[in-house]
Amino acid sequence: MVALDRALGGQDIETGDTTDESKVENLGDALAKYQANRGPEHKALIRLARCGAPYQYRQPWRRDRLGKFFWTANVVFRMFLNKLSFGKIPPAAIVVMQQHDLSYRQVMRRAAVASRAIKTALLAFIWYKF
Repeated sequence: MVALDRALGGQDIETGDTTDESKVENLGDALAKYQANRGPEHKALIRLARCGAPYQYRQPWRRDRLGKFFWTANVVFRMFLNKLSFGKIPPAAIVVMQQHDLSYRQVMRRAAVASRAIKTALLAFIWYKF
């Protein structure tokens, strides 16, 4: 809300300073500036909610219980890989999210690094075996 207020007030979104470059002529410009600044963070937050903790509540359907089992196995596997690689492969997003100094984009970027490492290792294993 602070960033939106700063954008509407013609201030710099990050610092709150009023400069000539940060002045906006109309509401559309202010909203475009806000969207350009905060849009990627909002997208990362939505992605985190969808894949970081999709089964945080007890779900009655069998497919959701099965999904929760596989999601939990994924988190445990990523924690294992994190320990095995001495921290080179980041843990699951739900664990990285607990670090309050990281933005949602940084959390999801680290999760993407771990996903790429897992996919690469899996493809290398399949290619090696066949």
